[in-house]
Amino acid sequence: QLHLGVVGKNLIPTCSVEACKGNTPLVLGGGLSYLGREFVVAADVEVGDLGTDDPTTIDFEAGAEYTIQGMVPIRAGFRRDGSSASNHVSVGFGWRSSAAAVSASYEHDLSRNEVGLISLSISAFIRPAGF
Repeated sequence: QLHLGVVGKNLIPTCSVEACKGNTPLVLGGGLSYLGREFVVAADVEVGDLGTDDPTTIDFEAGAEYTIQGMVPIRAGFRRDGSSASNHVSVGFGWRSSAAAVSASYEHDLSRNEVGLISLSISAFIRPAGF
């Protein structure tokens, strides 16, 4: 299945005083994803700071996930942060069932080799009766 999404953030101006202008800049973006049986590929782009005096920024993200035996997802991704002009790569893996999931990942900032982020998440899926 192929999916396409479009997003607009802060389309309605909420600030009329000079002191808060630019705090909620106009952002436009879109994404495209392909969902296969065991494989997912996705990419997003956002163009930000539209309508302000600040330079326009472009953020880009792309990633893929392959799931082994329907329970073990393995992920890799790339993110370009336009406001800080930095590039990030990430890898991760996990385990999931219909009742719970555990996920671990590592993200590395390529522009600053000493900076990395390790994340761990634990999820429980609760379904109300009748759903």
